[in-house]
Amino acid sequence: MFERPSTLVAGKPATLAIASLLTLAACGNGSESGTPRPAEDALQQIAAKADHPVYYLGQQYRDWIVSETYIDNDTGRVYVIYGTCSAVVDSCAPPFQVMTEVMDPELWSTAVGCSRVPPVRGVPAVTFGEALMLLTAESLITLADDTGDAAAATAAAEQLRPVGAALSTEALPPPEPAALQVVESACGKNP
Repeated sequence: MFERPSTLVAGKPATLAIASLLTLAACGNGSESGTPRPAEDALQQIAAKADHPVYYLGQQYRDWIVSETYIDNDTGRVYVIYGTCSAVVDSCAPPFQVMTEVMDPELWSTAVGCSRVPPVRGVPAVTFGEALMLLTAESLITLADDTGDAAAATAAAEQLRPVGAALSTEALPPPEPAALQVVESACGKNP
């Protein structure tokens, strides 16, 4: 399981951390496209028990279905993996993943190397390493694809919704003011 770092630092360590997140998902058990799999049922169960909304891109994103979902019981992070990968050497990254977690202001107060970007879906956004992160209500939503393309993650955010909700282009719920202040201190104010 992924261990939460004691500090957030972009650059080589952050790139390794993001790569580790992507590798954690490893080679899911889904297929590229087709009939929904048991991973979706597991996601519904995880979302029903979570103490915060769990976000995803729907049953399918591009040509990939939800292939794996899981929760890190130590941190409460919920991972939704789209598609599968082919291992190169000992690891691989899934084509796309969405991670939802409760915003941890203490952890973010020590973040280094993150950058504010224009709001996405009406909420503050940050790039950190090769991932796009959105601050919404009390949650932090991370969107990452296997190429590290922030533009692709931003485009994917148009499909973002809580598990069980219909697709909507409305703004996401705004973050708590205290969380926004911490991120602004670490990553800068709105660009």
